[in-house]
Amino acid sequence: MNDLVDSVLEQARVASPGTAWQREDVARRLADVDPQLWSEPAAADRRAELFVAWACLLGDRDAIRHLEVRYVRDVVPNLRALDLAGEELDEMVQTLRVALLVGAPGGEPKLARYSGRGALGGFVRTVAVRLVLDRKRARQPPDLGELARRPITPLSDPDVDYQKELYTTRFTEALEAAWAKLPMPERLLLRYHLLDQVGIDELAVIYRIHRSTAARRCASARQRLVAGTRAELGRAIGVSTRTVDSILRLIATRLDAGDEPLPIEPA
Repeated sequence: MNDLVDSVLEQARVASPGTAWQREDVARRLADVDPQLWSEPAAADRRAELFVAWACLLGDRDAIRHLEVRYVRDVVPNLRALDLAGEELDEMVQTLRVALLVGAPGGEPKLARYSGRGALGGFVRTVAVRLVLDRKRARQPPDLGELARRPITPLSDPDVDYQKELYTTRFTEALEAAWAKLPMPERLLLRYHLLDQVGIDELAVIYRIHRSTAARRCASARQRLVAGTRAELGRAIGVSTRTVDSILRLIATRLDAGDEPLPIEPA
C-alpha cells in the first residue's frame, strides 16, 4: 500500500504541480478508489479527473477554475432542460458550486465522493440534477424566522414578554420584506452565509475571489439587510428610528453569521 501511495502522490504532483499535495491526504482518499484504476492504461482519463477533484478539495485555484470551465458550465444546458432560467438558473449553478466544493453544514463536499469509477462530467451532472429535483420537492422560501432569536436572558414580566412576542413577529415580517428587496446576488450570498453558515473562506472559494473581498461583500450585504429591516419595521408600526432601535434591544435579536453577530444598533 505504501508503494501505491508514493506512486499516486508522484502522479498527482506531475498532474497538478501547483497543488499542495500531502501524503496523508492521498493515502486517505485512496481508500475509496478502486486499485485497478492505477494499473489500467485505459483509465488514464479517470485518473486525471480524479486528480482534478482532489486538487479542488485542497483549494487549488487553478483546479477550481478548470472545474468551473470544463464541468460546471457544461451542466447549464441540463439545468435549462429542467426548466431553469434567469436568476433561478444562476442560483442553482451557485448551489452546485457549494455542493461540490463545500457541502452542507456538517457534511462533506460532493467532490469527496468522486472515486474515478466514471467520468467526472457525468458525476457533476448527476449532482446537479439531484440538487434540482431536491429543490423542486422542497420548494419553499428561506426560513428567515430562524434569524429572529429569542432573548439571551429570560424575561419574567408578562407585559414585557407579550411585547417581545409581538415585536418578534413584526421583526420577522420586516426582515422578510427587507430580504425580498435585496438584489438576487446579495440574497444568494446571505443565504449561504447566514442560513447555510458557509464561512468566509469557503465563500471566497465558491466565488473565486480573495477572502477580504468576500468579507467586504458579506458585510455590505448584511448592512443593507439590517438597514432595510429597520426601515420596514419602522414603517410597519409607525414609530421613529430611535423607537425601532429600542424595540430591537427589547427582543435582543441577532442575525448571526458564524461567530460574528450582525449588529442591530445604528452605526
